[in-house]
Amino acid sequence: MKEMISSKQIITLILLFVFGTSVVIGVGFDAHQDSWMSLIAAIILSVPLLLMYARTIMLFPGKGLFDIIELLFSKKTGKVLMAIMIWYFLFLGGLVLHNFFEFISITTLPKTPKILIMIIMVLVVVYLGRSNISVLGKWGIVVSITIISVVILTILFSIGNIDFSNLLPVFEHRPITILNGAIKLIVFPFAELVTILPLASFFKKGTNSYKVFMYGLILSGLLLFIVQMRNLLTIGFPLMEYSFFSSYTIARIIEVGDFLSRIEGAITINLLFAVITKTTICLIAATKGTSKLFNTNNYKNLIMPVGLILIMLSVIVYQSIFEMEEFKEKYLVIYSIPFQFAIPFIIWITAEVKKKRIKEVN
Repeated sequence: MKEMISSKQIITLILLFVFGTSVVIGVGFDAHQDSWMSLIAAIILSVPLLLMYARTIMLFPGKGLFDIIELLFSKKTGKVLMAIMIWYFLFLGGLVLHNFFEFISITTLPKTPKILIMIIMVLVVVYLGRSNISVLGKWGIVVSITIISVVILTILFSIGNIDFSNLLPVFEHRPITILNGAIKLIVFPFAELVTILPLASFFKKGTNSYKVFMYGLILSGLLLFIVQMRNLLTIGFPLMEYSFFSSYTIARIIEVGDFLSRIEGAITINLLFAVITKTTICLIAATKGTSKLFNTNNYKNLIMPVGLILIMLSVIVYQSIFEMEEFKEKYLVIYSIPFQFAIPFIIWITAEVKKKRIKEVN
């Protein structure tokens, strides 16, 4: 029986995928206290891109990204495109893992060897990757409820620390500065949703990809907006600028009566669940591509080897958190363009042309 995943489960996975490391390290703060405007602009500007992703898989129901590439292009061209996208999914998974390892090493377990944390994380990710896709879907629903609940609780507990003057002066920055922040937010995390496309082969028959992507974008964008406003109102941009992990910083200053003074553990668990989900999606996407590239029948047989590659990439991708920040601020946009925009655009246009020709012949 073919593995399937429902629309609701896909939406929750999109929410967790976007939430993932974007909350761990943050991005798009070029406009400082006006960065919330950058986020709104990024959500709006991401709509046509995600509609393009949705349109591509709607043209070939039941097919994932690599199936579509195989149908549209010659053998050599298809293999090249597959290899490029596999690299992107692998590298993204490595980035996600490394970012979380840095977070854990700095905030929670500074004396614990990173490799031990990596192995434990990847074992969980491999387990989810090898399980029926419906297991990941059910995981997504439970985890998304948990994360939303924790976000709501931190907001309630932060009320005493909220200072609306942290948003002033409004519109201090030029539109181009706000737009620069929006572009970074499109690239990370919204355009990273190209990673969902290989999973389209798991979508239940009749799934409306447009609705799935739009609902996912709206919900994840709203959650990010709420978290960003909480951070800005509670600690303000100056402290956010000097804090690699602003959500964790807020958790450390929250006081809840006499029975609970620190809830950073809940924030850490939130991030752990989101990172596991995002890494699992990257692993499945990369493994399905690898399976297609080498013409193997069952992608699950490759989950463990590809998981080992993820561990290696997560170790070598950065030497320090400062390199991570430099890459994010200076190179991430340029690096991401081929994988998130150029290649998906080529695939979409080719798909439209081929479908049109088929209709004309019939």
